[in-house]
Amino acid sequence: MTNRQESAAVLRWFRWVKKRGDAKARSQVGWILEFEATNKQASAAALWYFKWMKRIAEQGNAEAQYRVGQIFDVGRRGSVCVDDAEEVKWWRKAAEQGHLKAQLALGWTYYEVYGNVLGEPEYEEGVAETVKWCRKAAEQGDAYAQYQLGWMCMLCHLPDEDPVKWFRKAAEQGNVGAKEELVGLLAVRDTDDKVEAYAWYLLAKEDFLVNVNGVEEVSEEIPDLEKRLTVEQGKKAQARAEELRRLIKERKENPKPSVESP
Repeated sequence: MTNRQESAAVLRWFRWVKKRGDAKARSQVGWILEFEATNKQASAAALWYFKWMKRIAEQGNAEAQYRVGQIFDVGRRGSVCVDDAEEVKWWRKAAEQGHLKAQLALGWTYYEVYGNVLGEPEYEEGVAETVKWCRKAAEQGDAYAQYQLGWMCMLCHLPDEDPVKWFRKAAEQGNVGAKEELVGLLAVRDTDDKVEAYAWYLLAKEDFLVNVNGVEEVSEEIPDLEKRLTVEQGKKAQARAEELRRLIKERKENPKPSVESP
């Protein structure tokens, strides 16, 4: 099927959904048009989608508010320009209703705006808002949000925050990046943490078996760690790794809601 045929097919689908589809179907097809449309007709359909979504957002729907914020974040051909104030406005509305993705997006937005002005008066306020919203998302139990909060704790250089806590929570739900971060952070601590670090290393290495570069990156986090462990510590690490495998499996079978990177 050519691009023109695909575009025509999507437009036919859009017209049918607009006439008969439910709200969820309209949202899905509109989202496709929003970012995939390539011609004037499709662009017009995407504009209809934005107006429809904004109308729902104005009625207080958190998911619609989040999506409207996304549109202002990236802009849209010929109609909506990038608007940071509108982006924050709609994400905040959704975040205040507990929308997890909006909370993360709002947190990262504050970091992007204030994260590079260390020493300026607005820096502390910006960091406080950053951590506030990322924490709200992480406290909902989502692994990706917990992983992101761990990163925020490091990026913002917060002395009273321990990124290990949040990386561990995320890793125990199977988050690959969090496992890798734990390896490096735990490896530089005391002996007991080195045992824990090696246990997480074993799990992180398994995640990267299909990616040679990934294995090398994980390995570089703890050079010669295995050699620095006693035989007894090595056995403890192996046993701990098996315990963690069971825990992760259990968490995956009963997952928390998951989000994608905003």
